[in-house]
Amino acid sequence: VIEGKCKQHSFCFAIKKGVKHASIVKYLKDESIQFKKILTTPESFSKITKAATELGINIHDSYFCLFDECEKISQDYDYRDSIAFPIADFNIFKNKAFISATPTGFANKQFEELGFKIMKVKPEGFDHKIKFELITTNIIKRVIYEKLKELIAPEKSSVFVFYNSISGIKEIINTFHIAPEYYAIFCADSRYKELITEDYNVQKQVDDTTIKKINFLTSRYFSAVDFNLSVCPDIVMITNQSRAFHSRIDPLSEAIQIQGRFRKEHSNGKKINSICHITDLVLSDALTPEQIDQTLKQWYESAKLLKKRYYEVDTPIKQKAILDEYKKSNIYSYLDTPDFKTGFRINLFSLMNFYYKERVKACYSSSESLVEMYQRADYFDVTHIDMFDYSFTLGNIDIPTVHITKRTSQKEHIKSVVKLIQSGNEPGTILSLLKNKATADQHVNTKLIIDAIAILGIDKVEHYKTYSSIETQLKIVTEAQNEDNKRYTKEILIAITDEFGIQPNISIPKKDIKNRLQLIYNIFNIKKKHDKPFRVTLDTIRDYYVTKNNKEKNTYTLKELLPELLQKIINQ
Repeated sequence: VIEGKCKQHSFCFAIKKGVKHASIVKYLKDESIQFKKILTTPESFSKITKAATELGINIHDSYFCLFDECEKISQDYDYRDSIAFPIADFNIFKNKAFISATPTGFANKQFEELGFKIMKVKPEGFDHKIKFELITTNIIKRVIYEKLKELIAPEKSSVFVFYNSISGIKEIINTFHIAPEYYAIFCADSRYKELITEDYNVQKQVDDTTIKKINFLTSRYFSAVDFNLSVCPDIVMITNQSRAFHSRIDPLSEAIQIQGRFRKEHSNGKKINSICHITDLVLSDALTPEQIDQTLKQWYESAKLLKKRYYEVDTPIKQKAILDEYKKSNIYSYLDTPDFKTGFRINLFSLMNFYYKERVKACYSSSESLVEMYQRADYFDVTHIDMFDYSFTLGNIDIPTVHITKRTSQKEHIKSVVKLIQSGNEPGTILSLLKNKATADQHVNTKLIIDAIAILGIDKVEHYKTYSSIETQLKIVTEAQNEDNKRYTKEILIAITDEFGIQPNISIPKKDIKNRLQLIYNIFNIKKKHDKPFRVTLDTIRDYYVTKNNKEKNTYTLKELLPELLQKIINQ
């Protein structure tokens, strides 16, 4: 987020990984910059105060402190309490503000006591609501498949799937056999290496060079990161509570933020083509705000009794045992009181997080409550679609009906397997169900059809009429893939990095790059289909390096070897 903002505004200074203390000091001392603007994560805020103190600058008086996307403090606090690190400093700034397009869950009374006022900017005089489709279902895999199939049909379409579950994203890719050239995953750096080693197509930056037909984004991209893309996207949000409770999307904040990531207005006057949310429903024991208050009050009374006992016992061992019991109690995470030596102090952000989580949990227990919450957001023109299969039971979940017998023709066999895969059934499930219904040869040929779908795609395979035609096409594609894989062997990568470097960061004429790369390909005898030599193009180098294109000078600046290729050199 910070990098994106600083690219837009060159006068900003970014506090990010690798920025040294001396650089911060230099920026603060630079008198040529009349109005300084520093962007930082909450965790790195202390770097600024350290540099300012060293220079004798009172930042609390001379700077304005703006806490952007302020609802994230309460939303993320349970797993990232460091997000509230700057709050003590924030409170003593003379000039300060919280800001967000979607502020939620703030305990207004506490902030009013600190002198805060709420200022709302509300749209008036025009219809600001966007059309929004909410699909509630108990057959979520089938619904996801049908929706993606519908949206990718137009030739120039690009679908952005917001789904806060890496395992759920992998399940969609594997279940529907989406080829790497048709999708990209954008997630936190902590999961990037995992996906690279598993050969998933994962990218770090969302831009026109990295996006694909289907783009999966986790919660790192739910707010603040701006996309200025040449495509006018369709948005699909997925919540699958049966797989991941953390895939719930808050209608009052995250849903609004997600569509707001797309900044560019296109020729049709729109920033997005469509937006829908597909979710299952789970009955929950979510607490109302009143019940939360009652619960906390009871926990608080229990903590007071522990404190009383602590001062009544007569040995340090007994006191330690009571203190350990207190630290394991339910109330402990909601207090800023590490022991009994001071009065109990409530942790405001932990409390707000409690209210937030229970509110979101409650709205996913029924379609009525979810629709009501989206209407309350006052941002969406909601169309609710109930796609429940009322014949569905736990006993028949994803169990397909198999119509393959000893008399089934090759053409019917192929169509039947394609249909089973399209319905979201796992290959292993299909093969196991055929054991008693098909011949040994048909079992082998089913495996052939499934493998072909994974490599060639469903659209191609469903048009074949015989096993031999599938085998012929598979052989052609497999041979081509094997040749293409040779382009990324350790030997080739070492030869390329010997020629250009790992982090060259140099500008080279495109024609020169092409000729030098072609020479390497010739030495290693790299070929394409039908045993023909691979002809390098001006853009082939982009398969290996992060590049910057200078169209006027017809050059590429080779910045660095792609991370996944560098990993190959290191690991192989």
